[in-house]
Amino acid sequence: MVDLVYVEQSLTEEEFRDFENRFNAKIPDSFRDHYMHNNGGLTDEVEMETGKWGLPVNGFLPIKYGTLTIEEIVEYYGNISPNNKKFGSWRKFEFIPFANDPGGNVIFVSLREIDYGSIYIYAEDGDSIAIISSSFELFRSRLYTGTGEYPVSFRCT
Repeated sequence: MVDLVYVEQSLTEEEFRDFENRFNAKIPDSFRDHYMHNNGGLTDEVEMETGKWGLPVNGFLPIKYGTLTIEEIVEYYGNISPNNKKFGSWRKFEFIPFANDPGGNVIFVSLREIDYGSIYIYAEDGDSIAIISSSFELFRSRLYTGTGEYPVSFRCT
């Protein structure tokens, strides 16, 4: 499991259940496991600069604790309806914005039935979206390579 720096206070099982109850579907177990280990946090700057992170993720938003939480970002976005209609739209509580890339673009997990668990990146300034991974497990496995090689890039289309 990836360790992050500057993580927030750990979540209790009850706090995670309260968080999950806000959404329209059960949250993927791998997402839950990640957040029970790391509640938010940033990537290590030296490791990021030397390319040891396989995906360019700047940091993860925390649940409940911290200055900018997932709950606040859900309220900020409400719905996501990008210009490119290839992936459709997400209504509030059909997605969980949990991370951002170095450019500030939001990364989220879909809770819609059609693409449940898929990970997307949303570039608000260009109102475009791209799929990163078909599951949080795959996303997490590609996060940290430790090799200095980037296996994929983020590109919104």
